[in-house]
Amino acid sequence: MSEAIISLDTSALIFLQECDADLAKHVMDTLLFAEERIWIAHHVANVEMLKNFEHKGSKSGAIGRLNKFDKTLNNSVKKISSVFESLSNELREEGHDLLADIISDFDTNEMFYDLISNFKQKMNQSTKENRELLQSGLVRVFQNAMCDKSTQILTTEELHQIKLDGVARYTDRIPPGYCDWDKENNEFGDLIVWKEILKKSQEEKKPLLFITRDKKEDWFKLEGNKIVGVRDELINDSKENNAEVFVIYFNDFVRMSFQLVSKNVEELIDRLDRDDELFRQIENYISENMYGEIQDKLSDMANSNYNSDFVMIDTIESISILDTAYEVYDDCVDIDCQIEFEASVDHNYHFDSREDNIEISGSMVSRVDVSISVELLSGHHDERNKTLDIESISVEFGEINIISSSDPLGGEDDDEASDEFDIDDYDEPEEY
Repeated sequence: MSEAIISLDTSALIFLQECDADLAKHVMDTLLFAEERIWIAHHVANVEMLKNFEHKGSKSGAIGRLNKFDKTLNNSVKKISSVFESLSNELREEGHDLLADIISDFDTNEMFYDLISNFKQKMNQSTKENRELLQSGLVRVFQNAMCDKSTQILTTEELHQIKLDGVARYTDRIPPGYCDWDKENNEFGDLIVWKEILKKSQEEKKPLLFITRDKKEDWFKLEGNKIVGVRDELINDSKENNAEVFVIYFNDFVRMSFQLVSKNVEELIDRLDRDDELFRQIENYISENMYGEIQDKLSDMANSNYNSDFVMIDTIESISILDTAYEVYDDCVDIDCQIEFEASVDHNYHFDSREDNIEISGSMVSRVDVSISVELLSGHHDERNKTLDIESISVEFGEINIISSSDPLGGEDDDEASDEFDIDDYDEPEEY
């Protein structure tokens, strides 16, 4: 999936105006780390987002709901105070002065003061950070930058046909988009975007990750409010169009992103090791750069210990990382480790120009110190957000040490590879 195209729905881009400021910065930084892979559907960037760029202040999203709750809470306290006062008056009129005094002694404002003031303090602090982020214009700049990564991929004729087909699809409740059929405008928006991303994946011959906040039944299979999977029709539609599209709910994308972007560099290094990325990089480096050097080293050893003229490496296998230590710097992480590997080789003996070389199979186990450097990138919106740039990994090998080898001439394996083969003991084949 490292080469997959990343595409965001309008709902995901708008959500950055409404979610927690730290979450918005994390998501924006995560996407900017993969900026070269981002593509936005033309209908998202040039139709739906145009009316959603302006900051809605306290009228939308979590901030809007919190402000409404604040007003409701204030009104509720006033109503409770009024109920207490009314009850006290009624009891006093009925001659229950003692009970009336007990009720009137309740100061509802004092009762709820700590609760309300604590809530308001935390709410104001949280919403203040969100307001400052939105008013700074950073979200708007980010949204514009994402929408600039859009291209027109559907023709006018294709758009017209999608709307015609949409009526039949929506009648048969074929996803996506049929949940929007009662909209006054843009009722075919989801279907147009879906057709765009299918065509993009098919033409680029790459998988595409489509991130949406649209938690509706015409995108996902739902059990109550829980997503249990993507609609089967969408999966089949993708296959039939020779595309590879993965629909991902925004919250799931955020959870996935924490595997790659974190404020804790040690966690990133641990995941790098746990996911075998270090192993793959070392294995690739050996196959691309080290065969010649390893072959020369093994040939020298084989000539010294077994009198073979040279060895040819057949395969290098059983690679294992023995020890790992790392150092974190401002812009990179240096990792030192030792690896062990086994090389299957063919020992070549040359006796006479008139005869073919004799090849005898064997194996050699070697160890080598390895130094790895990985570039450490910092977030654009929050420098504490870090990611390791896997594409920047550089590998350096130290001196190769052979720790054991098999005797190609049938002797017992010798860790010191001390058995020698004397060419004088070899009887040349008779001539006929």
